[in-house]
Amino acid sequence: MKKFLSLSPPPTAVIVINDFSAMGALRAAKEKGYRVPEDISLVGFGDVPFSSMTDPPLTTVRSLSKRWG
Repeated sequence: MKKFLSLSPPPTAVIVINDFSAMGALRAAKEKGYRVPEDISLVGFGDVPFSSMTDPPLTTVRSLSKRWG
């Protein structure tokens, strides 16, 4: 995330592979002085219980898988 934020111009949105990585990305963005979601949007995957406890609460995707066959 720190490498992404050092790009010129930096991204305005990042989709992260899972919620725990998104929490790390959120921390990195805040450490660099970015405001989430005002300056950069973050989305994680997994909808882990901790995602609602971050500041700001993490936007996350819940996957409802269905087995076929």
